[in-house]
Amino acid sequence: MMHTKLHLKRTHFIGYALILIQTILLLFVTTTFLAIRYENQWKDYLNNQTSYNIYLNNIQNDKRDEVISYLKSEADSKKFLLLRKQYLNNKFILGVYGDISSINTDFYYDHQQLISKNNLSQLLHSSNIHATLGLGNGSINQIAPIYKAPLGDQIVIFQLDEYNHLTKSIRGQYQLVGLSSDKEYNSLVNSIAKITGQPKNNFIEIHGGESQDNTLLSSFLIFGILITSLGIFAFLFIDLLSSLKEFGTLILLGWSKKTILFNKFIPFLGFSIGLGISLDLILSFYLGKQFFIYFVYYLTLAIILGIILLIIIYLTAALLIISLKNISLIKNRYPKSVLYTFIMLFYIIISSILVIVGTYIDGPTESIIANAQQAAQWQKVENMEVLKKSSPGSDGIRSISDPSSDIYKDTLNFYKDIANKQGVYLISSFYGSEDWLSNRSLYKRMPTKPFTILTTSPNYLQKINFHISSSALRQAKQGKRVFYIPDTYSSKQQINLRIFLKDFVTDGITKSDIQTTFSKHKQLILIPYHPKKEIFLWNNDSTEPTHSRNPIIDIVTPANMTYVDIGNIQGPGLDSNLKFESKKIVHKIITPKRLIKYHLDDNKLEYTTISNYIDGEQKSLWQTITMFSIVLLFLVIILSLLIIVLAMFYRNINQEKIAVKKFLGFTFWQIYNVPLLIISVVAFVELIVILIVRSKIGIPLVLLNFLVQLTVFYIYLSRTQFSKIIELFKGE
Repeated sequence: MMHTKLHLKRTHFIGYALILIQTILLLFVTTTFLAIRYENQWKDYLNNQTSYNIYLNNIQNDKRDEVISYLKSEADSKKFLLLRKQYLNNKFILGVYGDISSINTDFYYDHQQLISKNNLSQLLHSSNIHATLGLGNGSINQIAPIYKAPLGDQIVIFQLDEYNHLTKSIRGQYQLVGLSSDKEYNSLVNSIAKITGQPKNNFIEIHGGESQDNTLLSSFLIFGILITSLGIFAFLFIDLLSSLKEFGTLILLGWSKKTILFNKFIPFLGFSIGLGISLDLILSFYLGKQFFIYFVYYLTLAIILGIILLIIIYLTAALLIISLKNISLIKNRYPKSVLYTFIMLFYIIISSILVIVGTYIDGPTESIIANAQQAAQWQKVENMEVLKKSSPGSDGIRSISDPSSDIYKDTLNFYKDIANKQGVYLISSFYGSEDWLSNRSLYKRMPTKPFTILTTSPNYLQKINFHISSSALRQAKQGKRVFYIPDTYSSKQQINLRIFLKDFVTDGITKSDIQTTFSKHKQLILIPYHPKKEIFLWNNDSTEPTHSRNPIIDIVTPANMTYVDIGNIQGPGLDSNLKFESKKIVHKIITPKRLIKYHLDDNKLEYTTISNYIDGEQKSLWQTITMFSIVLLFLVIILSLLIIVLAMFYRNINQEKIAVKKFLGFTFWQIYNVPLLIISVVAFVELIVILIVRSKIGIPLVLLNFLVQLTVFYIYLSRTQFSKIIELFKGE
């Protein structure tokens, strides 16, 4: 029996660290896979109960409301459910309207019910138009939660009207769940064709759609696994290389190469198995919660895959040992030229990876910075108050959507009374994105580039130090709609913009609406201004800009309001344009006496802070920031460990030459000038490549990597005694 003991080396801790990182990354990849699997099941929600779809493409602006109203009336009369689905701002959202009495709408995942028919019925019949299933535009509107898969997108179900409002479009696919008659379907399509004057085929064929790229985080994680695997291979290779003398000694004692290799691998294999089991149970308990067994099963498969991968990497690293003859191992002879080639190739591969990382993460990093800026901007106004909810009162629920109703008249008179009070603002915004602008049929003249219209009362502009001339203020109070246009627009663009803005702001106005001076005469004034500073835009969509130097400023007063402005005062949440500086201002303005005077006392107005409406968005933003920060931290740690491995590799091959030079008094530069020159030249080439591709993050990454390499070489290679050089890989 062989009693020779294989010693545990201090450098094994680097190998354990790499195995730890790789195991964590494998578990995260599996968790991401499960999140995508979960979201795919939501994409298929109710697909098995319908074969009928309506596709609304390029509906004329003046026909949109009529088409939607017709679809909703048909859903009510024929007892089917209108269903829309798409990704929006790191959420998978669904929009619903109709009758679900004959439809099984329960949603199960891994044999557990996540939403019931009763939940969906509550949403459909809720008087709160912002009500949701799942965390959407604030926990305050959530009827019931929907499970969010770790590393996945939030699932949110809205009422169809709110869904269309959020997406700013009625364009897309409408599933008719519960409709079972070809005759009824054809009749419905023919009716929409008649309303719009478009061919029937326009509504039964898809013309584009929405998609979501879920591969970004997965790509980061898989990329991290590849780098870690490369690091583990390099570490195991040099660990075996540093043990060549030990191999020779043990072979003389009668050991076989297979036995030696197996015994050297046992500590790493045992660590991988023990670590995997521990992390499996911890993560399954923490992430799985109600799906504990489900997570245990899939994470166990990931652990097994990691162990198999580790075995393959070890066998590959051991090929040099396996290929060497026993006599070569005993005499400590091995091909240095092959090893030098490996060093150079490996170093170039690492450098290439760094350049790829630098160029690849620019996009995600910019998104994260934008998200962080958005979160910071909202924090500045999170204590302002907006309408939480209200009741239709004696006016009835239909009056809320009727611009000729008494509640519109009462709301307008109410705002006239408080418009000039301190701390009372009217603020809303509209962002015309490239996607929105692509539908050129919306208005006669469309802007040629994305824009934001910030509609606000004069006192808010004074609060943010945006100067309004006395002439502009006077004309706005007289009933003219005054727009401040950035002077970056050319004369021709301003002419087109005037036509567009008039169509945009007067869209839908009828003679039956509650009349203001503007709705009667429809006069616009455009005034150029020179952009000087960033202005917060109040956009609560993470894909939209949070601030701009050149928004279009729309000044609104009681005299130039439209039915849209009046209606938005009644809307709850962030869609409400009426905002108060603080709770104290609300108590001062919203008094029982004032509410009775304007017949709003039976509407039961309740106000709350803006923070209650942005918690869902903030949570999503910070989760994204945290996740990418963790991934980037892993990449930096992995690259640092790989550089350490390279340093050990170089030292092990040249340890005798290095010891002699140190003994003779050579300086650090004289001993290591070749590797230092190689590091410097490669770093310079990396920097040139990064500058060519214009990567912002790549420049600091390359410079940081260069400094880390110099530091690593100094710490690990500037040893003063030959004995310490030998002991580094032999252990204690």
